[in-house]
Amino acid sequence: GLDKVPDEAIPYDASSISIVDSLLQLGEKELALEITEVYGNRIIDEIDFHISEGMSTQNYVMQRNMSILSLLQRSLLKNGEAKMADKLYEAYQESNRKMGGGFEG
Repeated sequence: GLDKVPDEAIPYDASSISIVDSLLQLGEKELALEITEVYGNRIIDEIDFHISEGMSTQNYVMQRNMSILSLLQRSLLKNGEAKMADKLYEAYQESNRKMGGGFEG
């Protein structure tokens, strides 16, 4: 699992989207979902923090994080991982609602 690709050694970032997609295509479902769980939760936490600080939806960080959630969700859905894809979609929709609907995904 994550002992081979630990977040602590090299924190997951936007490149993790393509890693997750590749892992799913290679049949490494467990590792892909573990990375998605860690990285997706980090992105959700960042979005929640920035919302609580009143950051504009036009801010680059907010736009990037919302895009990452959307891209991860689409990759999961494309690769048949509907349960995790639904979780990210719900988080995306909730964040979008908190920001007044400033994003489309």
